[in-house]
Amino acid sequence: MTAPRAILAVLPPLVAATRGVGAQVPSTRADRHPIEIGVDAGWSGNATSAFANDQICPSRKTFSGGFRARARLGRWFGTEAVGQYFFGNPDPGCVDALLPPPPPTGPFTRRYDFFDERVTGYPFALTAARLQFVPYAGPAAEVRASIGVGRIWSKHLTVPEAGFAVALGRRMVRLLAEANLWWYRVSEHRITENFQDGQLVSRRDDVAPVRQRTAVWRAGVMFPIRVRTP
Repeated sequence: MTAPRAILAVLPPLVAATRGVGAQVPSTRADRHPIEIGVDAGWSGNATSAFANDQICPSRKTFSGGFRARARLGRWFGTEAVGQYFFGNPDPGCVDALLPPPPPTGPFTRRYDFFDERVTGYPFALTAARLQFVPYAGPAAEVRASIGVGRIWSKHLTVPEAGFAVALGRRMVRLLAEANLWWYRVSEHRITENFQDGQLVSRRDDVAPVRQRTAVWRAGVMFPIRVRTP
């Protein structure tokens, strides 16, 4: 068979195959903007002591449960809304840590710190909005880097955050593992008390912002929702 005849022989099957692929393009492009919803559980071992219910023996451990909704913005980006509810550690950090009493005679100065009541106590809720960058998106795994800002409404506290997440799976349920870092400031009272012969003669209260960082680890499941476009 000559070359022209060979080309003419294979041309009809190629045209038919091309038309078949073209007919499938709309169905693959229809889900270019998928939406995901999910739930998760989290843990942190270095939450600020300001959040502890017990300020005498503060615990820095906290647990959380939450939900999220995510929308993809093209190939490389996405947005996510997150809601988390945080619970304190029920175990006491110590047995007794009372302030020492002043001596009955002579001068004595006592110094101690405590956090503002506005930020103390569990439980509390945090909501956050994030912008995501997706450096890798494979058929069964996806890596997501995010930066965003959260708000603890009951404490009037704004929390910038950044993190990484890995989503595994490509069916109706995807597994999610995530690490986030918060950085924020809380108000701390620095008290200086002067005593003379066991009697308080002066007291100074200096309020200073204290920088804090908290790492939060989460694991959960995501449920993709395909949104078809015409």
